[in-house]
Amino acid sequence: MALDLLLKVASEDEVELIKRKAAELLEKRGMKVDHPKLVECCKKAGAQISSTTGNILFPKKLQEECLKAAPKEFLLAGIDPKYDLKIPHPESLFYSRPVTGSMYTFTEDDEYREVGLEDLAEWTRLTHNLEHMDFYSLLTLKAKDFPAEAIDINSMYTVFKNTTKHGWLQPYEGENVKWLLEMSAARVGGRDELRRRPIVSMISCSMNPLFLKYMDSEAIYQSAVYGVPIHCCTLPTSGANAPITQPGSVLMMTAECLAMIYMAQCVEPGTPCIACPEHFAMDMISMYTLQSTVEVNWGRMLITQVIQDGYQIPVHLFGGGSDAYTVGEESIFNQAITAYGDVLCGCTILGDLGQLETGRTIAPVQLIIDNDVLGMLKVMKKSYAIDDESLAYNEILNLDGETESFITLEHSFRHFREIYRAKTFTYTPRLTWLENGRKDMVGRAKDLYRSIKTKYKEVELSEELVKELSDIKKAAEESLQRNARH
Repeated sequence: MALDLLLKVASEDEVELIKRKAAELLEKRGMKVDHPKLVECCKKAGAQISSTTGNILFPKKLQEECLKAAPKEFLLAGIDPKYDLKIPHPESLFYSRPVTGSMYTFTEDDEYREVGLEDLAEWTRLTHNLEHMDFYSLLTLKAKDFPAEAIDINSMYTVFKNTTKHGWLQPYEGENVKWLLEMSAARVGGRDELRRRPIVSMISCSMNPLFLKYMDSEAIYQSAVYGVPIHCCTLPTSGANAPITQPGSVLMMTAECLAMIYMAQCVEPGTPCIACPEHFAMDMISMYTLQSTVEVNWGRMLITQVIQDGYQIPVHLFGGGSDAYTVGEESIFNQAITAYGDVLCGCTILGDLGQLETGRTIAPVQLIIDNDVLGMLKVMKKSYAIDDESLAYNEILNLDGETESFITLEHSFRHFREIYRAKTFTYTPRLTWLENGRKDMVGRAKDLYRSIKTKYKEVELSEELVKELSDIKKAAEESLQRNARH
């Protein structure tokens, strides 16, 4: 059995070329960072500051030291240890999570609206109850009964009441970074325990080319201080804020991801980092941003090969979504073909499952279908042992000349449970399908969703913990409102 099933889109020489150019970019051009403390940490570690641009320049020696300091193995802890995620995956498989940051929901009743707190609670409960969703992520709520500046704080408070899996945090205000980490520390029993068992990981995003704004710089700085893993995210749109060619976009993504990883090591050597290239492309006719084009799919495969093979840094891809507006043929095809490419090229984490409209919209029914596709992908990725038992050599050898079926053999009994049955796919005769209402995949997924809802269980939090989280949330809201007035 092959130890790992991998697709490669570039030669070793091409990967080395991209690595060499990325190192030169960070040494000669560097990255603009809007965060004095982070800049100072980089200077103390050996970075230089350009006298003309103010960019942080990373000498090759510092790059090598930072790469060496970045851990190759670490933990994304669950609140409940049974949901712990070891990086890299111990079976050479992958982890998955639902979409983050979406502002709208497309319900099982085909209603389209802004995301509220109850939608987030429901989304989190669904994530918790799907076996192939390994951790949760936050959504962009419509502010109601709380300050708009505290969206992510209220999201965090809601999530803790609905799951015990690991979570990744996407802050929406620079000041919120520390409040989110304080809430996480309270949930797990203090800052020392959070460092030992990081139940959350933080995202930091570079949106403009080789530029990191204050909020995302603060995410790197505070995560390193608290000992929380960082998803170093780059958000290029090929043809807009990145080169139109996929190799060019991949080069820029590589440089941006590496720069953020280097910064984290400058603050605290040994800070766990995951490269997180979120890749889009601009349609040159409509000027609309897309994520499911074949070119972007290829680019994601290339960046995975460059980062994971070239630097042994885990890669988190946003390959689980669709540009479609409704759950149907287009969204299902987009997700499946993209996920297959991303997983088979070797990504460590597959993100953005269950979304429509290029990440703007969550769709619970799509998430359930995606969950089935992931189960199939794990079978494909894990592969099969090839030996006397799986070859059924003895069974074939000892056929008596009259046996026409293997269904009665002990060998079939030993192995029939290994066959993966996707819950939203058809495995019955046509007559049964007709009797069950001629439902398509979307209809079956809706039925499954209604069944899953009946199995939800509330997360039990102590009165002391509820009070502590409430106090932190209240303090955060007051501080954010006070600062907003000034």
